[in-house]
Amino acid sequence: FISQTGSFYTTLDQDESRDITLEPGVFKYDDDSKKPIFPNVFSRASGHAFICVTRVGDHLEPREFREASDEEEEGEDGYLIIGDEIWDEREDLAFLPDSWLNKGRTGPDSRKRASFPIRMNFDETGRCSESEPLKWWGWFMRSPLLFDPTAGVFFDTKTNEGTKLTKLGSEGRSTSTTITTFSILNRLSDAGFNPRDQKLISFTDNRQDAALQAGHFNDFVQVVRLRAGIQRAVTAAGQGGLTFERLGAAVFAHLRLPFVEYGNKNEEPELPNIRRGYDELFQTFLLYRAMGDLRRSWRIVLPNLEQCALLEISYADLPEVAATDGYWREVPILADLNVADRLLFLSAILDFFRLEYALHSENYLTQGKLREHEKLFREKLRAPWTLDPNESLREPYYMRLETLHRSAKVASKSMGPASGLGKFIKLFVKQRELDVDLRGDHYAHFIRLLMKKLEGADYLASQGAKGEKNDNITLYRLRIEKIVWRPGDLKMVKADLIKRRSYKQQAPKPNLFFQDLYQRDFAAAKRLRAEDHTGQLNVDQRRDREDRFRADWYLDADKKLLDRDRIRNEAISALYCSPTMELGIDIGGLSVVHLRNDPPNP
Repeated sequence: FISQTGSFYTTLDQDESRDITLEPGVFKYDDDSKKPIFPNVFSRASGHAFICVTRVGDHLEPREFREASDEEEEGEDGYLIIGDEIWDEREDLAFLPDSWLNKGRTGPDSRKRASFPIRMNFDETGRCSESEPLKWWGWFMRSPLLFDPTAGVFFDTKTNEGTKLTKLGSEGRSTSTTITTFSILNRLSDAGFNPRDQKLISFTDNRQDAALQAGHFNDFVQVVRLRAGIQRAVTAAGQGGLTFERLGAAVFAHLRLPFVEYGNKNEEPELPNIRRGYDELFQTFLLYRAMGDLRRSWRIVLPNLEQCALLEISYADLPEVAATDGYWREVPILADLNVADRLLFLSAILDFFRLEYALHSENYLTQGKLREHEKLFREKLRAPWTLDPNESLREPYYMRLETLHRSAKVASKSMGPASGLGKFIKLFVKQRELDVDLRGDHYAHFIRLLMKKLEGADYLASQGAKGEKNDNITLYRLRIEKIVWRPGDLKMVKADLIKRRSYKQQAPKPNLFFQDLYQRDFAAAKRLRAEDHTGQLNVDQRRDREDRFRADWYLDADKKLLDRDRIRNEAISALYCSPTMELGIDIGGLSVVHLRNDPPNP
């Protein structure tokens, strides 16, 4: 039985008397008294625990995460954070945004003061006081969090609380079922089970869930296989890395897919020129997928190769360009930086373009080329290695400083002073104590000069557009030929300095589960495919899926020699069924049966 993870509860003790439980409740009883138990959540940036509380007078009461207390109780919802080095107002105040501070920058602005950490004394019963000494002390912060003092990360006012903090487990049932299914099938393969026996049947709540679960699993498998192919291709290329010209062909070579899995023909073409045309088109498709995987939250939200320290994205010749002092002499900020900081700053700017998917290519990313390749992919490639029925190749964004005219038919994102980029630049200047004025028109002047220099260094491409005031403005994109895919070191994960701005040193750790997963050689394993089996299927569909799940395919009439190639490439490995699956259906032998929920009552 694998239970869904959820909340994690503790008493307020900070010594060996602290009780820890996964069971919800109000109190923990012991021999002497009853002590309240509090839900704990964890910083997504640092992993530090935040205890969910409501402060009512001189008492702390438990509060479930993302739930608000009754207004009639006049309580203050927030978090209790334990740790000696969480917050030092004398030192940390200097790195906070100017708009949060008073005019003299000696303390928080009166409107923000309530959202800053407050030193709080407390005991295990929930008593609390800002002045009276009690058994322990920590920091109280009001909900929603203005910033995370454990990691030094700032949040925009619209940031969801679930983006800042997480419970012990916050995965959905579909993701849990997919990863459980995937892990079981891999374990069966590792244990040496016959490919025909590497399968499971899973029961879900209803017909709709069965179909959605099968689709979720297949999407997951394709993303994992793609990333595994990219990882193997980049690793084989070594520190020289790969650029877009060779990336598609390299990934294709390491995926080692049989032609009938991606080519929209029933058998491999005899003529080499026909085969070559299909292969080259599939390599182009893989390049589009690899470029799409450079942006945030693509397709299925899983840790990507960069977050697993398996991939490092860099930019051609950037260390040399950053070290050319004379080129940056007229650019504020850049002129005052040493080479290492200048390289860090420029990398962050180019990462911003890449992660926002503001990419430029005349051969791949213009509107005409995107539509052309969409038609070719649908015509010549086979699912799952083609576009989904309702999917289009996404047109990249443009980055802009000024606002576009409302008639402009262009997808764009802002580089203005209030954007994530603008806030990062201001924090960067403040942390390094640079004497640079970025107020008003000074910021716009700096961005225009920086963009001009990056375009001159051939990293950016520009295009004119109509501005809000009918004036001419300039839009920018990052040239894809400057992006280099290199192998990661398995240890270091590059922090997203713009999306997650912080006044403390960030050291993200790689996700070890997915790091191991992406390094598997899927080319040598059975192709994993899921389907649903419900009453919504017609007779032919049902019989076909039952046949592919049984996989009783042989090369001889005596049924002694299994058709292993067909089993590896055509069999169904996971069959998701509704609870009302008919008795008497022949699905062959089973290795594993999985129930997503408790069985329904008879």
